Amino acid sequence: MGRADFSANRVLKALREELRALYGEHLVWLVLFSPHVDAKEKPGDPLEVLAVLRGESGVAEEPEKIRGLLERLSRTFGEEILCRFATEKDYVLKKDPFLEGVRRDGVLL
Repeated sequence: MGRADFSANRVLKALREELRALYGEHLVWLVLFSPHVDAKEKPGDPLEVLAVLRGESGVAEEPEKIRGLLERLSRTFGEEILCRFATEKDYVLKKDPFLEGVRRDGVLL
């Protein structure tokens, strides 16, 4: 991670803990994806993660459910955080350029 400093690591750890508390066993993976993975981020670039959830549906509603959480963490740590969602099945099997890129280049948190 290009911005593997103490602050970014603290943000990602807090996010992982909060999502684990919210989703429990339904949170399969949390994956950091570019530009932070390949050290090409610019100042002010958000931390971007993909939350992979167990189950067949419902991921379309998840960003709205965690909006307040992301805003709170962003204010607390001074880092913008963006979180996208995918089902476990889609993450593993779907032929999609975005998901293929995250599978190839992402970093499990």
